[in-house]
Amino acid sequence: MAINFLNSVDLNTSQLLNAVIQNVGSDPTSVLKGQIIYRTDINQLKVANGSGYVQVGGSFTLRAADSTSGSNDFVVTPGSTVSLAGGTNMTVTRGGSGSESVFTVNTTATPDQTVTLSGAVTGSGTTAITTTLQQVVDTSKFVASAITKSDEDFANQGSGVNGDSQLPTTKSVYNYVNLVATGNLKFMGGFNAATGAITSGPNSGGNITEDIAIAIGDYYVVTVGGNFYGTLTPAPNPAIPLTPGDNVIGTTARTAGATLNASDWSVVQADRDVATATTIGAGNTESSSTSGINVAYTSPSDGTATLSLDVNAVTASTDKPSKVLGTDSSGNTRTFTDSEFFQHRFKNISLDSSSSAAITRSVSGGITTFTVDVNNVAIFGSVGSALNTTVEILDHSDGATVYAEVTRAGISDLSIAFLGTKADGDYDVLLTNVG
Repeated sequence: MAINFLNSVDLNTSQLLNAVIQNVGSDPTSVLKGQIIYRTDINQLKVANGSGYVQVGGSFTLRAADSTSGSNDFVVTPGSTVSLAGGTNMTVTRGGSGSESVFTVNTTATPDQTVTLSGAVTGSGTTAITTTLQQVVDTSKFVASAITKSDEDFANQGSGVNGDSQLPTTKSVYNYVNLVATGNLKFMGGFNAATGAITSGPNSGGNITEDIAIAIGDYYVVTVGGNFYGTLTPAPNPAIPLTPGDNVIGTTARTAGATLNASDWSVVQADRDVATATTIGAGNTESSSTSGINVAYTSPSDGTATLSLDVNAVTASTDKPSKVLGTDSSGNTRTFTDSEFFQHRFKNISLDSSSSAAITRSVSGGITTFTVDVNNVAIFGSVGSALNTTVEILDHSDGATVYAEVTRAGISDLSIAFLGTKADGDYDVLLTNVG
């Protein structure tokens, strides 16, 4: 079923894309001037001139591309013959089969062209060209003494450290990086922050606050939470609360059995404390089977939870909604009844001026216009705006959507215009207030 337009359509200079002219096997009996058809039986595009249908076509002008003189013009009219002539070293032949016409231009001249190459590659000729490649690399620079071998001292080659007289091998760079990295942080195991007891690593069984030797860069990870140095308080060793995952790094060296102060450690918090309403830390988010809130953690988990509202998890109901959650005109979150929520938004009315004071009807110049006053309480129950109201027009007899001209002269009036004379009640409109 075709869409029924009840007024002219103005594309306002926009393109009509992928359109197909009405296909017919014979000329229609109605001859409305300007109507276009395509005759599929004779493959012709035709247009009505008021008394019949005539083929669409016209003439065009051929002109030599290098000429500006009108004397070189040739007007091609329907039925004219245009000859494609050959010339020196050129012939034109026609090929194809059936209704297909293919014109081929054949050239016979093949003049030689002299090519000269210069720069790093030299040579010249018209057919086979002998070329010479100039030497662009100084091979004298590639000698054994210019390359750093893997067993050499990479840091002291050339003109002091990082000299520029030699090229390093991969292995010499690897050895140098290892040399520079030696002496940085060294993992020594885990420990109990409440007692200081070392639970793993080379010093397992010792105590981090009492009897083991410590080197600068030694670091331990907390396996059991507690107050670090808490057994040695008060000052100068204040208790330092630690939780599993926190790190302590030695900043002062000591020998076995020597007293070490809490200030000789650098503490790195892992930020895994349990969260509170005022403190950031470790926490957990759980799903709810009654609210429809689903929780999913990434895998492998990085602690990020994704919350989603799953309406399928909420108990379904076929009842009319008694409450709807939303915001009022002041931006406050409130609950609304079903009628409160929808009364200012949607309306189905008949375009019948005899049954509603909000609708007027007029006929002038072959056009029927219905005007709806959206400010009237009969429409949305309160003040509305035509500028914020969308319209869908329905044929009252079968409910099909039709199209007419819709204009908004101001805030109040919404006008719907049809070609021809339309009676009250012929059409209905669905109004949506989006304001």
